Amino acid sequence: MGIRLKLTLGLVVLLGVGYAAATWTANQRTAAAVVEHTAQALGVTTTLERASVGLATGSVSLSGLEAENPTGFDAPRLVLVPRIEGRVRSTTLLRPVVEVSRLTLTGLELHLERRSGVGNYSLILDHYLREGRHAGDPDRRYLIETLAVSDAVVYLDLLPELGETGRLRVPIHELRLVEVGGGEGGLMLQEVVGVVVRSVLQAVLDRAAEELPAAILRELREQVDELLPPGADLSSGGWKGPLHGTPTTWGSSGFQNDEDAEVVVRLREAGAVLVAKLVTGEFAPGGPLRDPVKGGRAYRSLSSRASRSTCMVPRAAVTATSRISSRSVSSPTS
Repeated sequence: MGIRLKLTLGLVVLLGVGYAAATWTANQRTAAAVVEHTAQALGVTTTLERASVGLATGSVSLSGLEAENPTGFDAPRLVLVPRIEGRVRSTTLLRPVVEVSRLTLTGLELHLERRSGVGNYSLILDHYLREGRHAGDPDRRYLIETLAVSDAVVYLDLLPELGETGRLRVPIHELRLVEVGGGEGGLMLQEVVGVVVRSVLQAVLDRAAEELPAAILRELREQVDELLPPGADLSSGGWKGPLHGTPTTWGSSGFQNDEDAEVVVRLREAGAVLVAKLVTGEFAPGGPLRDPVKGGRAYRSLSSRASRSTCMVPRAAVTATSRISSRSVSSPTS
């Protein structure tokens, strides 16, 4: 074997060993960072089964991320994410803001409980607000173009006195956020955890609101609303207010756009504070609503009357069509 061939083979072996060592180091550091920052965000012990980083491709694969339930609660864990897949732009790894083109959490399982009048979610969210989101390195941030949560399930055990009948299972097929961290120059890993938690909890509120007791629903909403500061950009996981991201498009999915109705524009210009979008059916002929006074189902402009009669708001706009249009114009409900 010639000297040149030996040198070539030696160089190949050396490069292979070096790449393997670099990959092993990257895997270990990634696993340690994910575990550390998730634990700091939630305030509970966190473990990870495996981390795999593709140095050449920028791919990241995590398996078995699990956070323990706080002491005093029954579920075996607070959260489990069996699989996390991401892709990082390798050219940004050494920059202060690492760009992630996509991050997908698949099969997330979350357990929410109340025991002795205290919810495990309250303990977690209190910790996050008090110190969890402030921990970590502010000079290391992440900008995520697309963050998705798919095939998630949330288990609710908020009325233990009712036993099995008081438990709910809320499936979440998919959540998708874009430009996460874009409005803040990137987020720390702890803040990314907060974005995921808030998005999942908001999805629970949207899907299970009618099945939750009013007091618990109100408590959850108040705590979820505190997770990220008002005025933050919704695309980065923040929230500008109760109407942020709610399309006002005649109740029809075929008329999605970025423009407000003229009445909304004029109210806002006049200094009105918009509080909520009321129920409406497609193209505003009516929508199912429960009469707050008489009970039973009601339709059309009663949503405006209901919000006024229950003192939810001092004023409410109404849209009416068909038989009641002329009456609504001559005798508006608000």
